Amino acid sequence: PVHLLGNKDAPVQLLIEPDLSHSKKSWGGLLVVNAAAQSRMRHVVVTGSARTEITGRQDANGLTGCITFYKSNLSIRNATFSGLHCEDALNIVHSKFDFDHLEISDSKADALDSDFSHGKITNSTFRNNKNDDLDLSGSDVELRSSTFVNSGDKAISVGEGSILEAGDIKITGATAGIVSKDQSVVNIR
Repeated sequence: PVHLLGNKDAPVQLLIEPDLSHSKKSWGGLLVVNAAAQSRMRHVVVTGSARTEITGRQDANGLTGCITFYKSNLSIRNATFSGLHCEDALNIVHSKFDFDHLEISDSKADALDSDFSHGKITNSTFRNNKNDDLDLSGSDVELRSSTFVNSGDKAISVGEGSILEAGDIKITGATAGIVSKDQSVVNIR
């Protein structure tokens, strides 16, 4: 597991810079695979480089996320992700997660992508992302007290048999607020 443990006055800071030396390019970042215990992020600031964008859905390593957790559980408290240029700023795959006070902004594509995962998101903000803010595929997610502002596409996309239980959410400036497809279930209160 990875433990990035900052505090309010001294957050852990990560700068994601692409490696442009590959022919297919690599967007760099963090990959956690098959961690034996839960990873934790507390008071973390993740910033993307303003350098050249990489086109395509995957980088040279086949990754879609700048930050990817695969079969690795994750807890985030008080974290900000901004300016990431990957297909997914944060990608959670076959994992359990618990996010509180997460902010993802100015991503070049999707902000948070949950694939076949289970989790909870509370008190979080998604702002000015160029594609979907929250993209669920085959996932079971509880979403509470969160805000979505100026989504480039869908604020919340629920697909591939996902289940979303949501309450106290605010969506402004999205092409589509919430889309449910592929036999998914969405309950909003």
